[in-house]
Amino acid sequence: MKKGILAMALICALLVSFGCAQAEQNSEGEPIVDETIVLRVVAVDDGYSNTHTDMWALVRLWEETGIRLEIERVDNSVWNERKSLMFAADELPDIILGGGFTADERNMYFAAGQITSLNDMLEYMPNYRAFLSQFDPIELAKLYDSEGNMLGFIGQASEGKKALPGSRVIINQQWLDTLGLSMPRNWEELVEVLIAFRDKDPNGNGVQDEIPISGGSSTAVHVFVTESLGISNDAGGKRSDWYEDENGEMQYLITSDLYKEFLQRMHYLYAEKLIDNEIYTQSNTQFLAKGANMQVGACVAPAPFVLVGTDPENYEQYVAFGPISAEGAEPKQYFNELYGANLYVTKNNAHREATARLLDYLYTEEWASIVRGPELGSEIKGDWNGEGGWYYIDDTHTQYAFEVPEEYSSVYYWRVGDVSPMILRGGLGYTDIWMNEVMSETDTHLRAIFADTWQYTTPCFPQDYSLTQEEADAVALISGELQAYVEQMEVKFIIGELDIDTGWEDFQEHLRSIGVEEYVEVHRGAYARYLEIAESLQLE
Repeated sequence: MKKGILAMALICALLVSFGCAQAEQNSEGEPIVDETIVLRVVAVDDGYSNTHTDMWALVRLWEETGIRLEIERVDNSVWNERKSLMFAADELPDIILGGGFTADERNMYFAAGQITSLNDMLEYMPNYRAFLSQFDPIELAKLYDSEGNMLGFIGQASEGKKALPGSRVIINQQWLDTLGLSMPRNWEELVEVLIAFRDKDPNGNGVQDEIPISGGSSTAVHVFVTESLGISNDAGGKRSDWYEDENGEMQYLITSDLYKEFLQRMHYLYAEKLIDNEIYTQSNTQFLAKGANMQVGACVAPAPFVLVGTDPENYEQYVAFGPISAEGAEPKQYFNELYGANLYVTKNNAHREATARLLDYLYTEEWASIVRGPELGSEIKGDWNGEGGWYYIDDTHTQYAFEVPEEYSSVYYWRVGDVSPMILRGGLGYTDIWMNEVMSETDTHLRAIFADTWQYTTPCFPQDYSLTQEEADAVALISGELQAYVEQMEVKFIIGELDIDTGWEDFQEHLRSIGVEEYVEVHRGAYARYLEIAESLQLE
């Protein structure tokens, strides 16, 4: 992308897109419109959240802006099926919120004209542009396709200064203390700790039921090996497919000797029962049941109290793990502060300027004061029953805490289940309002144990670059077959169904027969273009 392409795109798109009829709008400030506009939104939630039309915060958003969000909630577990049917039938809402798209899906739906570029809308988003300007272009580039079109909006920015860096990897410190062991700092020390967890009854129940490492997904255990080899991983602990070698060149992990060593270490942990041997079959619920039974030594989890419950005697046993380091290297905690897009505007949205101004409102102090939730005793709105809320704890009316209904284990679960859509919290995490919230004991413990890990943070290797349509077509058949084959073989190597040493050459030969060399070259070209976009990206 050449310098200035964004500005040109803005001018051109403004001439085209806003020539059509728009609802009568106020030129500035709120409300954005005097007569209600209804925007249809498909909102994709996890099992903890209940984003819906009549949430207290969304009713307040309607009152302030004149725009009502009519929500259709889709559970994350069925999103992929719902997504395929929705786009195949071309039955689209005005906005898609919270639903994940791969870069290839995003480009495909944009090429089909079903999701739209936001370039023409940025003119009406001064607060959002100011928010984006604080980040390195290498991170901002993830929002753009290969031609410089911004295809998604960050409806849920990170937690700002309260963010937790990288994968939330925790380990039972009480078990370490009981066994007279220190926090492991390299692969050899990690193995020593895990063997002791397995063999020496650190939970003291007289039964050899300890599971040194477990997880809610098979990829959540990757981080214990990736850190030891210097391989980048995502926030969930899953290994990256790509890495940068000592010469700064992009390399495909799967064809490298580094991947072979990754498999060997994973197999060793599995064969020695140092990682949960039910990792490929258990559900997240089954994993959490083991945590609640105080059987898990180390894992990736949202928080210790999510793993073992809200009894301080249990969750305070856990601290942040590592990070451990590769041989001869400094420890690294892979982390990108800027979240990716989680909101997309479709072709059916007939109110683009009003939508742009609504999205910009999400990056104001006014919205932050709403989306944090209602004050105790506030007027009942929507379907909120009036229970719970925040209250000031000092005479300066600065710091505040929450009273939460007893059926909720934390402020977060009350918010997302009852009053506020955290997938639409905008820039809340970067406001004084967010920083002035006095956290619960569970959240205070969570942030305290990760405070020292910030010093190890390093950016994840970019995974969000876009292919051109020509490139996507060239590797379409290769990509699906390649990924399925790698996933299948990875499991077989790790669980010992196939020997890594004797099966390695056949594995690599089959990758070549699928077309891995062409696949790698296409992705290298796309990554080079991603870097060019980052270098030329200019936001006011």
